[in-house]
Amino acid sequence: MLSERRDPPGERLSRLFGELGRLAPKQSQFSSVSAALAAALLVSMTIDYFVGHKAFDRTGVALWILFFLVLAATPLAMGRRFPRWMGLLQLALLTFWAAYSLFFARHSHMEIDALLVSPVLGVYLGWFYRIWTARLALVLHLLAISAASLLRPNGDSFPFSSGIALAYAILISALCLETAAAVRAGAERESWRDPLTHVLNRRGLVALGGQAIARAQSTGEPLSLAVVDFDDFKTVNDTSGHAEGDRALRVVSAGWVNGLQPHDLVARTGGDEFVLVFHEDETAARDRLKRLAAASEFSWSWGLVRVSASDTFDEAVKRADIELYAQKRRRREG
Repeated sequence: MLSERRDPPGERLSRLFGELGRLAPKQSQFSSVSAALAAALLVSMTIDYFVGHKAFDRTGVALWILFFLVLAATPLAMGRRFPRWMGLLQLALLTFWAAYSLFFARHSHMEIDALLVSPVLGVYLGWFYRIWTARLALVLHLLAISAASLLRPNGDSFPFSSGIALAYAILISALCLETAAAVRAGAERESWRDPLTHVLNRRGLVALGGQAIARAQSTGEPLSLAVVDFDDFKTVNDTSGHAEGDRALRVVSAGWVNGLQPHDLVARTGGDEFVLVFHEDETAARDRLKRLAAASEFSWSWGLVRVSASDTFDEAVKRADIELYAQKRRRREG
């Protein structure tokens, strides 16, 4: 009778990594981190299962291993389709595990595992969710584990203060959430900036310009928008070099930033094209543009429109763009 051929462990491991490698392009940052969060706890539970300790419940740990295996596999299986609400569901399930572990803890190791997950959840929430959603979710998590820890029937049986450990976990979790949120906000703001001129790029303009239009339409305050294009910018590059062209972009955009109101917007949308957003009516914005153009070292043209109550951001830009080329055509014909 022929014996069944078994692949060497090295080959099985190689195939496993190959499968994981094929999954990688299908993942988003959110799905990858969500899976890694559950996988870290899966590894911890697996170590507990094989190492063991006093008052160890092997059957219970085996069930938790299966629980975390499902939590880790779900984001990987869904990949980029893994939605934010499922991340919050995963958080709720992890909260249940932490509260259960704290309430039924028969060894300090169980309590430490449950408390250590809270700061990690703080980072996860602060990075991936809006700040008030993240804060509310973390507060609910901390309330649940606090109740489980304080109401535990054998709360005085460990050789350290559970109350102090819980307080540390709460403070560190809150710090982790706020730090992650601040770092994310800073990275997002940086991604909205043009690296050459340090004004907004197209992404920042769409975000802040859309907000400005929505605010103006709800309050009735005037808002004007200009599309600006350098005159003969190709000639500057061809005759004086690209370094001079870059300097022209930096100098003129800095002049706009200094000459506009603090809450107005300046954005580079590509090449030598810019968009300016004014929190004032069309007449005041045109006078401001004329003063800036007269004081500028380089020549540029603009198309200016007042944002109407029915305009979307893209529609306002399109109308200003049409006005810009109409102005250039009149100048050539005139």
